[in-house]
Amino acid sequence: MNEKNIYIWLEYYIFFVSETGIEHGFISTINKYDVLNIELDIMYLDLREERDVEYKDYIIEELNKKDTDYELVLAIDDKAFELIKEQFSDPNSKYYMQDILFTGISTGITLTTEEKEHITGYVDIFGVTYFLEMVQNLHHESISRNITIIINDTLYAQQVKDDLINRIYLFDEATSFTIVQDVYYQNILNDLQSQDKDRIIFILGEYKDKLTDTKVSAPFMIEQIRSVIDVPIYAEGEAYIDSGVVGVYYDDSYKVGEQLAHLVLDVLARKNIGSRIIHQESAEVY
Repeated sequence: MNEKNIYIWLEYYIFFVSETGIEHGFISTINKYDVLNIELDIMYLDLREERDVEYKDYIIEELNKKDTDYELVLAIDDKAFELIKEQFSDPNSKYYMQDILFTGISTGITLTTEEKEHITGYVDIFGVTYFLEMVQNLHHESISRNITIIINDTLYAQQVKDDLINRIYLFDEATSFTIVQDVYYQNILNDLQSQDKDRIIFILGEYKDKLTDTKVSAPFMIEQIRSVIDVPIYAEGEAYIDSGVVGVYYDDSYKVGEQLAHLVLDVLARKNIGSRIIHQESAEVY
């Protein structure tokens, strides 16, 4: 049987929790069907933070050096999809008119008629904003009308912030949002100390110790926040499960990987990208 080559592009880096889960779920499912002779290549794009033009040009150059002809390119998360979509439209790219599957997309997607023949996948249409709307209903309005959002400086954090602004109509006009944005937990604690206790805190992403410039764990981060302000804390992402927060919004990344693998198997068997609709991912609440 002819070898089927698949190239996986991941937006983040090799040890990022959610994408590692997707990768493991995908590979474990694909390996059950070794009779199909599927070969995988994986590229960690490391685009979690804003990158300069030189870095992006370097990545594109490296991707185009590949001699392998790929049956499919899989884009994991927004920036990976954005990159492959640009290459899809470039006649000088190796990936011009390449068949593409994606998952983890939290921004709006618009495809031309031609692109729909080659591109499909899964989007997260609920996202953080809808989770916050649900959380509000769990608390007295004296608390739920004041929401502090803690984010870092990644592109995903900015997307969440922009999405919140774009969907502000979902909330009562009396709802007040405070954005605390920093990469160092000490700076975040300084900001929180000046806030009153009649509020909810929502946190996402990873943070660092200013003294060592190294990452701190999610449980440590929550413990530090509680040391300066005692309020209900919610979070986004699997890293915050069992960290001491009230609740967590996340996609079960392993299941997302399994879901993507089944989509790949179906597309390889039926060659039916053009007849498929873009599906919605299933989110979990812990």
